[in-house]
Amino acid sequence: VVRKGHGSSPLLHKVSSSPCPFRTTPELIMALSSFVRMLSLFAVALPAFTEDLPLAEDDACIAGDDCGLELRQLRVKSQQASVAEHTASDEAVLEKAAELATHEAVDAAEAAVEAAQNATLAAGSCTAADGKLMAKFGGGNADGTFPKTVATCGKGAYSFWSGFNKGKMADCIASETGISSSCAACFGQSGQYGYDHCKFQCLFGSWCSSLCLGCSNGNEAEINSCVGIPAPTVAQC
Repeated sequence: VVRKGHGSSPLLHKVSSSPCPFRTTPELIMALSSFVRMLSLFAVALPAFTEDLPLAEDDACIAGDDCGLELRQLRVKSQQASVAEHTASDEAVLEKAAELATHEAVDAAEAAVEAAQNATLAAGSCTAADGKLMAKFGGGNADGTFPKTVATCGKGAYSFWSGFNKGKMADCIASETGISSSCAACFGQSGQYGYDHCKFQCLFGSWCSSLCLGCSNGNEAEINSCVGIPAPTVAQC
């Protein structure tokens, strides 16, 4: 309340003004700074908020309206790339499955062969090493062949006074060829059969003649069972 000049009527004048929310300048500066930070945060969040919003062109395409040629071409290329990616993935899966199937078939075949070989070796007296040694001499009827060596040892195991000694024949074969004693024993047994059933056809004739071979063939199945692996064969002379 103020009083007007002296001599005038004592009128009271009320002076009033709107209250200011900021009493000091620092408070005003802090408020402005907070407002600026809020605007910055809004500017950062706005692009992320608008990413999920469909474009005007997308809205037009979804609604079935005509799309821009460039936009439609981009969509076709995107769809083609997606189909190609899935196709390549399916082809890779099929190729891998075929490869695995091939490996499994080969493994199964090798296992079957090995099992057959093991069964043969288990049933016979000759080993795979014996088979290699016999194959080294080869078949036929010439000197140095396996059949000729067997025939020579068989003839040396016969004595007019003591008869035929199959153990002596087996020892001779093992010594001359290097095969195991158990394998050579099979051929010693073959010599015993020849002495018992084919004496005149083989001991007093040619060991590779048709008469001797025709007689000794009666024991062929038993020899093959004893040997257990393919052995060199004799050729008729």
